[in-house]
Amino acid sequence: MLEQELEQEEDAVLVAAARGGDAARFGELVRRHEARVRAVVGRSLRDEESAAEATQHSFFLAWRNLDALVDAERFEAWLVRIAERVAQESLRRRARERGRAADDDEREGVAARAAPTAPDRAIWDEVAQLSPLLREVIGLRYGEGLSYAEIAARLGVPHSTVRGRIHEARLALRRRLEDGR
Repeated sequence: MLEQELEQEEDAVLVAAARGGDAARFGELVRRHEARVRAVVGRSLRDEESAAEATQHSFFLAWRNLDALVDAERFEAWLVRIAERVAQESLRRRARERGRAADDDEREGVAARAAPTAPDRAIWDEVAQLSPLLREVIGLRYGEGLSYAEIAARLGVPHSTVRGRIHEARLALRRRLEDGR
């Protein structure tokens, strides 16, 4: 019990120094609590890479919000709550991405069955007439075969933006092709 009290007191001293801008003292807090945080996020995420990322993000949030910590002697408990929230958000994000990927695959499966197997030159000529934003997403999706998630990551835009641009491009292509008939 005495050892735990000493560690909490030491944490409080390190927190005070870190609040004063001493990054090395915060680094000591990281070294001291990294294994605990990794264990907390690891139980939820069950993936070493995700756990490492969540651990790093937890410490980033702790550093950024250190002034919000009311009782410096409760640093470890506060940090564990941050880690638990980071892990929960990571799980929610994974579930959303899986749901979007399944939706994309289903929509694309229908489109792929209806589309010709070889790209028609006339269609690509019409794609070239689209705005640069629409032309880019169509090229990435159908030219390079990237998923919506991969396109979003490459362009640095949300998944919904990619979905919207592809939808808009398809409508524009449909109008252009119908007008040309």
